[in-house]
Formats: sequence, C-alpha cells, structure tokens
Amino acid sequence: MSVDLEKIATASGIKRPLAIDQETELAAGARLIREGNSASFALLRVKPTEPPAFKRDLGPATCRTRFRVANPRAT
Repeated sequence: MSVDLEKIATASGIKRPLAIDQETELAAGARLIREGNSASFALLRVKPTEPPAFKRDLGPATCRTRFRVANPRAT
C-alpha cells in the first residue's frame, strides 16, 4: 500500500502541491518554493538504489576528529 503525499497535502489545505519525478522538474519546484506567498508542498520522488558499498561511521567522536583533521581552521 502506498500513500499519496501530494493528495494528503491538498486535503490538508495546501493549495500548491507539486510532485517532482525527474531532474528536469527541479526548477519548477524551486520556483514554487521561492515565489509562493502561501504554504507549498514539494514532493521529491527518488528512485530506490542499492546502498553504498562502504559502511559509514556515525560515531560522534570519530566524526568530530575526522572533521577537525580535515578542517584545522574550524576548531
């Protein structure tokens, strides 16, 4: 079962929903968000792909150390 978030946004009173399926539609989505004077909803659909081959280390201490080594002026 899939949920149509664009229809939910419309039913919630958002007058300007937009579903973006292709890269060529990104400019229209940016324009919708930038130029709108009311609530807008942009749904970006992403194709499922395989996860990256490497395992990401999300440990805060390791990430902080790696950031400081890569950016010595940031500390």
